[in-house]
Amino acid sequence: MLTIAILTINISSCELNPSKKQKLNIDVKPDSIIEDQPFNPSHTTLIDLIKREDGYFNVPVEINYRDPEGKIWIAPVGTITDGASIPSLFESFFGGKLNKDFLFAAILHDAYCAIANENATSYHTERWEDTHHMFYKACINNGTDITTAGIMYAAVRLGGPRWPFQNEPYINIYEKVEDSILIKEMKECKDWIISKGDTLKLKHIDEWMDEREKIFLKEN
Repeated sequence: MLTIAILTINISSCELNPSKKQKLNIDVKPDSIIEDQPFNPSHTTLIDLIKREDGYFNVPVEINYRDPEGKIWIAPVGTITDGASIPSLFESFFGGKLNKDFLFAAILHDAYCAIANENATSYHTERWEDTHHMFYKACINNGTDITTAGIMYAAVRLGGPRWPFQNEPYINIYEKVEDSILIKEMKECKDWIISKGDTLKLKHIDEWMDEREKIFLKEN
């Protein structure tokens, strides 16, 4: 098992048993946090992730996260995570998985979009855009710096999954172009985000990537 420290509170046994309804409640109140500031809990809670034979991990508790807008996101008991939730193509940009600064966000993100969780209750129940936004916010809420959170968001938006939701159109970019081109584009995104520093907002990344995506898809 791997022990991680994430945001607080109320956790019981670490055995993987959904019938016990174990929960970890992460309550980031809208009036206590803004987008660019981490939530500073008074203490942390340790969770023992359960290592699987395939190299992934099971999460032994249900995690409920209320984001800055008040929306509840749920990673159910037994959620499967790889510890990063970023496309494997871009892992070299972040120095590996299981980083405590973004592991909490990775678990939540995997619950909603990792194919390993396709039979779980949260999978694809929200728009892909909102799910990737949640990943960014959860990273910052758990201590990831703005620049790193922005780069990670760019990675999941560029190379992560997209899916139909209420008949909305979507395009999975990674299905359209070669890996080498995606990596080059990711480097461009990273350099741009770094150049903006701590003044960067999520909406700025979306606006910039929207324009890049139009050009990118037209050329490739």
